[in-house]
Amino acid sequence: MKKDRWLAAALCVVLAGVLPAHGATADAAAPYPRCPKQEIFGKGPPCVDLFDALDPSEFSAKDFKAASLPLQDRGHAATAAGLPGADSFFAHIAVHPSGRLYAVGGPGLQVATADADGASWHVASHSAFADALRGIAFVDAKRAFAVGENGKIFRTQDGGEHWEPFNRTFATYKDPQLKDLHFDGAAYGVAFADAEHGVVVGEARLLRTIDGGQQWQRVPVALDHIALQQVRFGDARRGWAVGSSGTVLRTDDAGEHWSAVSLGDGEAHLMDVSFSDATHGCIGGGFKVWCTQDGGQAWQVAEVTLPKGFDTGPSIGITSLAMRDAGHGWFITRDGWIFASNDGGKHWAPWMNVVTAAHGKLGGVELWSLALAKDRVWATGVGGFATPKAGAMSLDSSPLIVSWRL
Repeated sequence: MKKDRWLAAALCVVLAGVLPAHGATADAAAPYPRCPKQEIFGKGPPCVDLFDALDPSEFSAKDFKAASLPLQDRGHAATAAGLPGADSFFAHIAVHPSGRLYAVGGPGLQVATADADGASWHVASHSAFADALRGIAFVDAKRAFAVGENGKIFRTQDGGEHWEPFNRTFATYKDPQLKDLHFDGAAYGVAFADAEHGVVVGEARLLRTIDGGQQWQRVPVALDHIALQQVRFGDARRGWAVGSSGTVLRTDDAGEHWSAVSLGDGEAHLMDVSFSDATHGCIGGGFKVWCTQDGGQAWQVAEVTLPKGFDTGPSIGITSLAMRDAGHGWFITRDGWIFASNDGGKHWAPWMNVVTAAHGKLGGVELWSLALAKDRVWATGVGGFATPKAGAMSLDSSPLIVSWRL
């Protein structure tokens, strides 16, 4: 698409409220382009924004002190924490290089931060609507990207203090790239191979950047009716994306080209992929796990031991999986189960039922994301904490943060 003079001028428009950038490159430090404000009666230059800038009047933030609850089950200990008064959920959690915690969710395109101990959280909402962010990944100490509803891509260049949505400007609504960059639904995952090369996945779309997130382009991969749920890079070249209908995609050139990999199960709704190093990794979805010991050349089905009477309904399977090293890993299920492996993913056994471990003090549990810190594992979602009200017990829903020591 040719850049008219007005587009070049728009590159200099700085989104209100965004601090000076501290990106790794000149391109990454630039503000996203925005259409010049139209004059009255539409006499301004023709211009179409991919996404509107954030409305400062819709921004709100509040601090919450976590209320903790000890968990004991199957000989293991963990801690569940809620944020009383925060009527929201955390869809994904990431650990900053400093150890600080970042979680995204909704409603209202929420970004929450906490110190490494998770004792108190600062929750910021960027929208007055019921939209949510679904994934977050840090590129370096300053830059991070979060993705969510309607395929929005958010960027921070100051360690999460301020965020702005990715934007492209178009001369007309008929420009085919306008549709290419707009997801059919949500974007679910984001990952960077290095400071310049990153990928966003979601509903029937896979986008790639080669300039640190300043520009994104659609990668021509056939994804009709496919929802890619997560993307990860094992090193600066090799990455994996997984999703519905047993879809597994592999790249060996930092996301420029992708090839399909078959696990032999076209019905599995794959939710996560995790590599502890370039050769050891696992993929999970439903109640099945596949692992590789040779960088993905071959995948073996793992043995997952399920408790007697375990509900294996398709809506409550694995939501997130994390491999600590070549020998150890965990996965969580939507309804609050934690499973562990001590043999590189060959066998998985129940580690804790969060609901049971709370002894009646926690209900409505949903777990959605796992992250590894230096000495702890963190899981986030939503749950109802039992609180006394008018002589009875009430479950007040709030973000749920579960953690245990490595």
